[in-house]
Amino acid sequence: MMATIDKYIKALPEVLSALVCDDERLYAKVYQEETQYARLTQALVNQSGGIFQEQLTLFLGNDQAMVSMSVEGDLPSPDQIRGLVQALREDLPHVPRDPWLNLSEVPEQMETGNIHGSMQFDELVNTLCESAGKQYLVGLVLSGPQVFAVCSSLGHCLIHRGGGSSIDVSIFDADYNAVKRVRRDPDLVDILPLVNGMSQDLKALQRPAVNIKAGTYRAWLSAEALGELLGTISWNGFSVDSIRSGSSPLNKLYN
Repeated sequence: MMATIDKYIKALPEVLSALVCDDERLYAKVYQEETQYARLTQALVNQSGGIFQEQLTLFLGNDQAMVSMSVEGDLPSPDQIRGLVQALREDLPHVPRDPWLNLSEVPEQMETGNIHGSMQFDELVNTLCESAGKQYLVGLVLSGPQVFAVCSSLGHCLIHRGGGSSIDVSIFDADYNAVKRVRRDPDLVDILPLVNGMSQDLKALQRPAVNIKAGTYRAWLSAEALGELLGTISWNGFSVDSIRSGSSPLNKLYN
């Protein structure tokens, strides 16, 4: 599949350049993934399968405005792209002028990253389940390659290959205390120490709760906790929409 998508992407600039008229600029964004996944419950696989998806997004613009359209499923042929571009061309005159539109006019060709397959997927799932034993481990294991690309009628052809494996797992106890870990491209030899560390942290959460008075205290945050905190802030903390709607976690600070 990866060889096929490479051929498709590298042919796109010529296809796009044949479809533009006058001062038009046509850009295409391509995405493809082949992902294996397994959902875990009670340290057992309760669902497994694969995801194969492709998406092409076309952007047609001139010096004043731009319109776009996305197609999912099988990537369209050059003739199908022609029909999509014609639909965008009909919409373009009705789009308000964008004063901030700044299209890249210098064509670039670049390939970055490396394909990461799912060679250790089964071993990763089995090692996680075996390491957890009878503990209530739940989570998600993902593995497989991804390809991102941007091409244009001007000659852009930028390709990035990536993917790999990731785990997002938690261990619960009967009182719904939980410890979570997220790891990217974990080594199999690190799985058992990871699960053992989660078990130790869970024991700390099982200690009697202590009510503390309001005041200033020194606190220690794990890497995961700090990641969750920063993720919450960065996801929608600074957007104008979140601030105006009152949904930003930084709303009190802003006010």
